[in-house]
Amino acid sequence: MSRVLDIVYNIRMLKEEVPAKTVVSKVLRSLTLRFMHIVHSIVEAKSLNTLNVDELSSSLKSHKSLLHLVGEQEDDKASHVKCSPYGEHGGRGTGGRGQGSYRG
Repeated sequence: MSRVLDIVYNIRMLKEEVPAKTVVSKVLRSLTLRFMHIVHSIVEAKSLNTLNVDELSSSLKSHKSLLHLVGEQEDDKASHVKCSPYGEHGGRGTGGRGQGSYRG
């Protein structure tokens, strides 16, 4: 986002007009594949003719924070591993063949 805006500001310093619609479309095209579903939802939900750069920026930031939050939750789930202190088969004395050690 900042790279595109830097280029736009430099173009505007040269007294050439760059419409907001052009800037928005350039930003949407420059996003990585990770954001493609977000781009599609923005295009479907909002009119690109009336969408300004600030609205696009805030929408992308909110989606990015949601992606970050979901990623943290998945990391937490992956870090909780259930393990038994006595091995794979359960408690002491079972030998993996039953619930108790009675051989009657």
